[in-house]
Amino acid sequence: FSLKDIRVPVQLWHGTTDDQTSVPMARHMAAQIPGAACVICEGEAHLLLFPHWEEILAGITTAS
Repeated sequence: FSLKDIRVPVQLWHGTTDDQTSVPMARHMAAQIPGAACVICEGEAHLLLFPHWEEILAGITTAS
């Protein structure tokens, strides 16, 4: 499917030290999804979910 077809609220979180994919790719994907937010976490890696879970969940409940 095309990212441009996504019609639900999206927050894309990405760490600057993620070695699985790049910050430019995260920004590119967010730019393709209508209305998406891209949150870049300085010094975080691929598993940034664990130190940022409260912020991520707060964003989910705010977007709903």
